[in-house]
Amino acid sequence: MTKKFNFLLICLLICFGCTSANANNLTETDWLNITENSIPGIPVQKGVAGAITGIDGNALIVAGGSYFNSPLWKGGQKIYLDSIFICVKNENEYRWKFSGKLPYPVAHGASVSTSNGLLCFGGQNEIQKYKNVFLLHWDADKQCVVINNDFPPLPEASSYISATKINNSVYVIGGKIQFSGIEKITNNFWKLDLGEALVKGWQKLESCPGGARFGASVATQSNGEYNCLFVFGGKSDSGYLSDTYMFDPKTNHWKKMADMPRPALAAPALAIGGSQVFVFSGSDGHDVDKIFKIKDDYHFTSEVLSFNTITNVWCKAGELPQGIANATAVMWDGQIVIPGGELRPGVRTPDVVTVTINSVKQGNFSILDYITLLIYLALIAWLGYYFSSKNKSSKDFFLGGQKIPFWAAGLSMMAAQVSSIGFMAIPAKSFATNWSYFAGVLTWFVAVPIVIYAFVPFYRRLNVTSAYEYLEKRFNSFIRLFVATLYLLFQLVGRLGAIIFLPAIALSAVTG
Repeated sequence: MTKKFNFLLICLLICFGCTSANANNLTETDWLNITENSIPGIPVQKGVAGAITGIDGNALIVAGGSYFNSPLWKGGQKIYLDSIFICVKNENEYRWKFSGKLPYPVAHGASVSTSNGLLCFGGQNEIQKYKNVFLLHWDADKQCVVINNDFPPLPEASSYISATKINNSVYVIGGKIQFSGIEKITNNFWKLDLGEALVKGWQKLESCPGGARFGASVATQSNGEYNCLFVFGGKSDSGYLSDTYMFDPKTNHWKKMADMPRPALAAPALAIGGSQVFVFSGSDGHDVDKIFKIKDDYHFTSEVLSFNTITNVWCKAGELPQGIANATAVMWDGQIVIPGGELRPGVRTPDVVTVTINSVKQGNFSILDYITLLIYLALIAWLGYYFSSKNKSSKDFFLGGQKIPFWAAGLSMMAAQVSSIGFMAIPAKSFATNWSYFAGVLTWFVAVPIVIYAFVPFYRRLNVTSAYEYLEKRFNSFIRLFVATLYLLFQLVGRLGAIIFLPAIALSAVTG
């Protein structure tokens, strides 16, 4: 029996060692799936950029914005809009609807979607910059947009600001202000608690250590433990920026992250999943000296970047059909939607780009991998059948008839203690946060010697095969059944689901 067991164990180890499955690096086409013309264009002939954009209920809101009445290089004039357009989906068909006007024409402010509507901040037109804060709410019953002005204004009139929401607080960063008749780039960083907006008003926070900027991309994403604010690029007095910073709302401190592969100004950004932020297109600055020289052949970069907030790594995620700046990316109807925007300096678009993210890489298993996996599973099933047929008593089942060598028994006990939680969940969580989750594993070095020198000899002297048999001898059969039932419930309902789910995720990633 010992020789057969050793042979089977060696076979299993060979199967384990032969496994060659691995997840290939995602290429630029693996992430993005562009759905062209799934949503009709915004009903503004010359397009619109810098518009208020967001989601309220089941409606997509695009309000305000600007366009040029003729090409910029021909002296075109910038026209600011006050129109509010709503896009809704009826019977699998998207339709735009004019739904009133803003209090004034405005563009290049900021907006965040809340549970009560689309909250809008600042902005500018040809006359002035604004500090106003108001809420746009789509009333589906009345088929109109209701405007609520019952919010404290920004501390300073600002445009080209960036904003995001964490829990029930809104954060606004950077932008341009008017100072003594001169436009100035700021490093302002403000917070508004929506639950106590009228009581506390705006709170000034520690400024971003990267300095003053406007047109930065901002997103809320998890740092592996809780949601934080991430700031990407923008532009300062010294030029286009590619730096990245994380703001921790619990400590109110900033942390420098990995720089972007390229600068990005006015790039739409959106958090996806539990750790990714996608930065779509934007201006990378190579047009600085050519804005008024190149007419039809200049375009913003169409490159899409992906940032992992846990591993602090950037990668190229793909390409948009065309470069876009001064637009907003939102998640709506199960897809990423980027309405309007600027295609090149002075040229707007009414088109709506829709993107879906392929979060799972399909089919990386080779034929050899599948063969190895099938052989491994077949050996495991055969081992179970072979040894179960030799069980004649509880002693055979629990102790292997006392014919198993010590090292095999030790490996068996060790294997009973570890699972996918120890191999996958604890290392991943420790990597994402800190080593506190790993501390439980270190207790083995304390608990195992106690078990070896105190409990095992005790059970051996009593000649019992399990702790449950001891409970029956010490108390009664009811206590034995009660404790065994509790253990099974905790294992099957509480733990086994997670143990099976974790390797299922890994297998799904490589097999689809």
